[in-house]
Amino acid sequence: MDRHRLEKTYAGSYKREYPFGDNCGYCGQSADSEDHIPPLAILPMLIAAGEGDRYERRLIPACRDCNVRLGASHAMTLRKRRKVLASRLERKYKHLLRRVVWDEDELSEMGRNMRGYIETSQAKREYVMERLRVLRYFS
Repeated sequence: MDRHRLEKTYAGSYKREYPFGDNCGYCGQSADSEDHIPPLAILPMLIAAGEGDRYERRLIPACRDCNVRLGASHAMTLRKRRKVLASRLERKYKHLLRRVVWDEDELSEMGRNMRGYIETSQAKREYVMERLRVLRYFS
């Protein structure tokens, strides 16, 4: 069954929940999509196996990165999906998360291009760390 037909068939069976208001229910960043729990792609299989009513059907706001990164993960609860997502983010950004944090004195000795590269890298690292802090706090 294609996605459009799945949404048309099962859309009414998911309850909307907004744990962080309009922000992503996983990482707390600005949400631009919604995530189905359990995933819409898996629901027909659960129903066919007689497991359709076993899990609460929830629809939560999600940022595109979290929603895509989770995809049709078989984690069926919000808590489990947060754990899966944290693990996937850690794996994707492992090199960034291991980088040394430079202080202002060290940065002042760098050339303009190198300093810009390091500052951009450090800002991205902080962004990823904040997302992981939120995920871990609610897992």
